[in-house]
Amino acid sequence: MEVKGIENQWMHLASVGSHSEALVICSKLESAGIKTYIKDQYVNTLLGPGVSGFKIDIYVLLQDYEKALDIYYDEVS
Repeated sequence: MEVKGIENQWMHLASVGSHSEALVICSKLESAGIKTYIKDQYVNTLLGPGVSGFKIDIYVLLQDYEKALDIYYDEVS
């Protein structure tokens, strides 16, 4: 039986409306040493600028979640 630690568990941090917005947020997080993962980062690019309603999800590792929340809310407020 394999036991997984928190080092490989990803937590949803935010959903944003554009790839560029996701990159700005992830850049800020990564500059603080927090690994990020952008799910569906190219959906808006593939569908074109006129298509709305799709969100791009940003994930961080569980052990960085609280620190990431602080940085994220500082960025969006």
